[in-house]
Amino acid sequence: MGTYASVEAILWGKAADANQANDVEVVCEAIKWHAILVTNDGDSKSQARGILGNRRKLQDLGGIQILRPEEAVAFARGKLSRS
Repeated sequence: MGTYASVEAILWGKAADANQANDVEVVCEAIKWHAILVTNDGDSKSQARGILGNRRKLQDLGGIQILRPEEAVAFARGKLSRS
């Protein structure tokens, strides 16, 4: 199974519709570039299957960090304070 199909299965458990496909592409790009993905997607009870709701599985799959905006700010401040 390729990266796209794996991410799609983790996020949606089925083929993604057009709106959901954008989330899959964003995660795949983050995996491709070993990026930190900052998002609020899936941070609500109604959207629990979104990116944040599956962050552990996505991190295990692609080795990326997925952070909420406030976590990203704390991460950056920590990096800056050590330099």
